[in-house]
Amino acid sequence: MDPSRKPFRVLTGHTLEWVTGLEKGSDCIRFLTTEGKRFRLRYIPDCCATADIEDIAGGTEEDLVGQTVVWAETLDSQHEADAPPGHDTDSCTWSFYVIRTQDTTITIRWYGESNGYYSESATFEQLPDGYDDDDSAAAAAAEFTCRWHELRRKLDAEQKLDAERMLGGRKS
Repeated sequence: MDPSRKPFRVLTGHTLEWVTGLEKGSDCIRFLTTEGKRFRLRYIPDCCATADIEDIAGGTEEDLVGQTVVWAETLDSQHEADAPPGHDTDSCTWSFYVIRTQDTTITIRWYGESNGYYSESATFEQLPDGYDDDDSAAAAAAEFTCRWHELRRKLDAEQKLDAERMLGGRKS
């Protein structure tokens, strides 16, 4: 087994600095922790198989930034799974990845299909220190976007406090 492959639950206890790729149709989610550890949940393409994110429930990338993961788990429903309408396949797998923080629970639903001979599930990996992911520009852009939204929320909160001070507690 590849030593970089880890169970998804190893995210538990880590505080997320940024997350990118958490969107429908994506085949790769990247995580960076405040400790500098990098993780990747991705589908590794194979001959006669595909897999990607079908749905996300409970939140967005922004809801995870700055949060400590208190629980991370995965569940697969292979062979008994029903393919979505319009998919004619020999085999399919629904995989559910759940990330819980103190503030939110996000469920990521992956759908994979194949001719029955290839993997239909995503792989969770811890990337080596200093590893330059093949999409570092996208990761940097995601980090910038997360930081921008965080600063925007702080600015909005400060402006609201300033307005309340100017009104001197008067009701408008």
